[in-house]
Amino acid sequence: MTPSSDPMSSPSQIDKPLLAVLRGERRDPTPMWLMRQAGRYLPEYRALRAEKGGFLDLVYDPPSAAEVTIQPLRRFALDGAILFSDILIVPYAMGQDLWFETGEGPRLSTVTTPADLARLKDADRPFSKQAAVAKLICTDAAMRVTTDAIQVLGGAGYTRDFPAERYMREAKVTQIFEGTNQIQRLVIARQLLRG
Repeated sequence: MTPSSDPMSSPSQIDKPLLAVLRGERRDPTPMWLMRQAGRYLPEYRALRAEKGGFLDLVYDPPSAAEVTIQPLRRFALDGAILFSDILIVPYAMGQDLWFETGEGPRLSTVTTPADLARLKDADRPFSKQAAVAKLICTDAAMRVTTDAIQVLGGAGYTRDFPAERYMREAKVTQIFEGTNQIQRLVIARQLLRG
């Protein structure tokens, strides 16, 4: 990608600390952002959600989604925000029923039979490459992080006095079960070769 085609190098973005770090620059202080569940904490979020009539109405209204994205920037000295949505939108977009129980939270319809699965949107599309990539990236990252944790703790990290040794064992298991990561690489390569 040439500098002129890189959207993060446009003149209006050059002095943004978070974008500079995403381009690979080092900044002091390191910029920060955080993930949050605004509905539990910010009264302005709860007010907008109530005004919209519910969570899904809020998420699917672009001005409202943008508003709840910037609400924490008005309160805290954060360097960036990611457009507000929710992981629940994925199963909802696939056709799974989603509703909210007052005082309890979100509920999804169960998918327990092949017929339930077939009713979901895109259920007939092959997702083997995407699933293999997701498993490979997540399990390799878990192993890398737990290995680093053991190194930080030194020999004590291998003892049962610290949870790091258990986390490392569990991370290794995730690389082996449900198709080893070497098999996942073969699945990905096969799908890429097919085009």
